[in-house]
Amino acid sequence: MAEVVYDLEDGEKLTVNLREPHWAALLAWLWPGAGHFYQRRFAKGFLYMTCVLSIYFLGLLWGTSRVVYASFKSEDFRWQYLCQVGVGTPAFPAIVQSMVVGNGSDPWWEIARRHPPVRDGSLRNDLLRESYQRLKPGEVLPAGQKPIIDGFMAPPGGESSLSENDVLGMWHFELGHFFEIGTVYTGRWPAQHARHLRCVRGSDDSDAAGKGEEGRYRQGATMMPLFTIGLLGQLTDVARIWYALPLVVAISLVYGATRHEQTREVLSHSMRFFVWTLVFFAIILGVLWVGGFWN
Repeated sequence: MAEVVYDLEDGEKLTVNLREPHWAALLAWLWPGAGHFYQRRFAKGFLYMTCVLSIYFLGLLWGTSRVVYASFKSEDFRWQYLCQVGVGTPAFPAIVQSMVVGNGSDPWWEIARRHPPVRDGSLRNDLLRESYQRLKPGEVLPAGQKPIIDGFMAPPGGESSLSENDVLGMWHFELGHFFEIGTVYTGRWPAQHARHLRCVRGSDDSDAAGKGEEGRYRQGATMMPLFTIGLLGQLTDVARIWYALPLVVAISLVYGATRHEQTREVLSHSMRFFVWTLVFFAIILGVLWVGGFWN
């Protein structure tokens, strides 16, 4: 069994038994926090589970479950799912739905039905408007027409097109910026994958032990601009920045937990990371605001 020893600020040493690290990493991927529970690091396990799952399910709620789906067609290659599956078991229904739809069946766990697209070349505005629109409660399609079904975490139904409207286009239209924000929340941050690595290596207190506080600040300063720039790339509208606050809080806590083992040091580092992230946000937004006067 692997062990890691940390030098604490009071001169004492803390020994953590990592048990079987690779088994712990697998558990951490299957369910956030499970790897740390297995290692009997209960406080960190609860923190990881709370932060990762709360952000994931909040994004899934904002995106009405449509932002998490597995599709690898050339017209709709959902590369974001490769990030979303890092949350583990909560993302597995998307794989099941992809297999069901791929076999030609309707998706399970139906959440909406839609009008099929117009196929007869009609230019009637009422028919064109109905294409891919959701059916109203009690509405029945004419004989011979089959509705397109939206399923929970299922890929968009019907044909995909890069030049014409399709179901995915309707999802973007109906959800607006919540489709982008939900995607960011569910597929978000490299920090979620860092929790798997920490089950193998432990926290980075041991790495930074010989570097002092300056080394620890430098490690945090390296990640903060990269994370902030990536997040601003998705939340370009100033009105959407407020949606970033829960994500920044969760990432700050998780990042602090990857650097330290004791709760007090985790919270202290998380607070510093949170403050510096907000400062960096303010600087970037200030530059964008000033730059707007030159356009």
